[in-house]
Amino acid sequence: MKVYTLYNKVPANESGTVQNMPLDKDKDESGLVQAVYSGGAAGTIKLEGTLDGTNYVEVASFTANGAKSVLLFPNMRATVSGSNGTGTLSLYVGD
Repeated sequence: MKVYTLYNKVPANESGTVQNMPLDKDKDESGLVQAVYSGGAAGTIKLEGTLDGTNYVEVASFTANGAKSVLLFPNMRATVSGSNGTGTLSLYVGD
């Protein structure tokens, strides 16, 4: 399994860098997403995906440490809201 880091820093209210996922276009691909809150980090982190490169939809959302099984999109990003600006907030996706 390859693991991609979509967000790993002091949380701010923002959209993270887009990660292009190397998917096989002939089949649905699933993966795992894990959110890690440390050092007092707070806020909501969302995993978002897009098929057309422009219009993002929510795939998963976290307000605390957790993991979920998700369908992967060709382009994925993390979006943070309600940040308290402390600690570290991380979001990882494995395919």
